[in-house]
Amino acid sequence: METLVLLDPPSEASAQDAAEPKHAATGGIISVKRLFPGCTTMELQEHPAVDFSFPPLPSTLGEILEIVSQESENVDMDRLVQIMERDPAMTAYVLRQANSSYYAVRQYITRVDKAVTFLGFATVSRIALSAALKQAFTYLEAPATRHIFEYVMQTSLAAALLTKELSSLLRLSVMHTSFTAAMLHQLGRLVLLHSAEEQYTPLWGEQPIGARLVAVPPSQEAEQAALGSDYVPIGKATAEAWGFPEELVAVIAHHRDAAAVTKPHLKLFTQIVSAGHYLSNGLLHTDGAEAFRAWMLASPDLACLAELARTRAADYDLLIEQLTALAPGIREFSLSALN
Repeated sequence: METLVLLDPPSEASAQDAAEPKHAATGGIISVKRLFPGCTTMELQEHPAVDFSFPPLPSTLGEILEIVSQESENVDMDRLVQIMERDPAMTAYVLRQANSSYYAVRQYITRVDKAVTFLGFATVSRIALSAALKQAFTYLEAPATRHIFEYVMQTSLAAALLTKELSSLLRLSVMHTSFTAAMLHQLGRLVLLHSAEEQYTPLWGEQPIGARLVAVPPSQEAEQAALGSDYVPIGKATAEAWGFPEELVAVIAHHRDAAAVTKPHLKLFTQIVSAGHYLSNGLLHTDGAEAFRAWMLASPDLACLAELARTRAADYDLLIEQLTALAPGIREFSLSALN
């Protein structure tokens, strides 16, 4: 059997990781054994009683990913509508989001084909991707686990929306693909919730933000000490096992350290999703647009955003003001999307 050892060079933890929960330093190295196509089991070599696994790529999620990865001139709108219509839960989710205040449609949308007509193929396919990813992990029911899952989904959606807006503001042509990558960049955290719920959940903390109680992710060091690895290499292994394209694998593997990406065609793509990753965490860990603006101006994690602005000859101060203006709508939509 093929064995892949999940050990990546250490990278800096984000600023939010400073408030890391207490954890047990147990050590161990996670290895991956390919058992059959699409399904992987991960075992802690020093702790054989702990078993990590993830399921095959859900068929609906795979179909949606295939559609959203298509070039714009080859889009298959009929197939997208067919996939949504055969799944009542997805249909209801898509219609609920399409009629939300975020999209501000002028008339109530009652059919998914009309949603495509009013909002466009790209927008509806992104909503469908969010729905498919959410449905793939609906079995996570324990309150603490569900709270963490909701945080991961909320920050992933916020990162995707922020990445889309950044692509537009910086006049980049990766808007559609970057949304998909940002939605999936925390895949490793979902795998850990699926396969190591009892070991992973206690590593998380909580922080009151206004009237909300927000989950606080464990630091990279906390995950490595308790599990032998962290969510990033686990997500990378999952993406490779599921046959994700090179661009998505690069983002999942390097959204914390985009500077490590050397291939020119992947570097800018990874940088913009990395910026979305840090911005989304800042957005959900602040209360109000001005608090978010102050966080952006002070956060060392946004060096990637400053570099993007320099690369694109954009006014960084103006970019901060534009993101501040967009923040309330993105926060509201991201927090309500799982309802």
